[in-house]
Amino acid sequence: MNSFIKSAFLLFSFFNLHNIQAQDLSGPLAKGCSLGLDIGYNESELYGSFKDEINEGSATDYEPSRFKAVGKNAKDFDLTVYIKLYKFFYVKTGLGYTQHGGKFLNTRLWYPVDVTLDYLSVPVGVGVNPVLYGPLSVALDVGFQFSQELSSEQEFVKGIGPRVHQNRFVSGYFWSGSVIGSISSRWAIRASYRYTKALRPFHENEIAYGKWDGLELSSKATAFSGGIIFVLK
Repeated sequence: MNSFIKSAFLLFSFFNLHNIQAQDLSGPLAKGCSLGLDIGYNESELYGSFKDEINEGSATDYEPSRFKAVGKNAKDFDLTVYIKLYKFFYVKTGLGYTQHGGKFLNTRLWYPVDVTLDYLSVPVGVGVNPVLYGPLSVALDVGFQFSQELSSEQEFVKGIGPRVHQNRFVSGYFWSGSVIGSISSRWAIRASYRYTKALRPFHENEIAYGKWDGLELSSKATAFSGGIIFVLK
């Protein structure tokens, strides 16, 4: 009797495992080819050796630094293509518009800094999109982002020196996470978070003397967005 029960249990377990393996646990980003449209906002800030130098130069022997860095909030738009790799793995690329920048206030001996950078960006990354339960799935991806400056407004380093190099093409990396809810076999909605950080500075001070030599400024940002997903095939 015991051996019969054990045999029946093993047989049931085998068929149950087979059914689980046969199920498609891929979310809508890993169904073949999918298109995503997202709209949101990002919170960006400036960082680098130029920021550190301004902060240190804003203090005196009699008064601590009152330096203040202020971030910039802006809109964020993304059109993304997802292509299935294997099971719930996918690759992604697309086109996006974003705005980075920030301000430095209470700079004392330095001119105040106010920067706005408009970028057209192309992400290239890989990710996973497994189904959690029913229509609910999550997506995590990581990769590189290549950004071309469309326009900029930069107020800083006036009078410091003429040899200032501006990089209009900036590369960086990103990682992002999404919660996705499927509303049909073709359509889904999602909420997303993304972090990006530049690997190349947009500003390089090429003054060849003193402590101002080689000062740099870069940007990083976090973005929150909502969007829709359409499964093409």
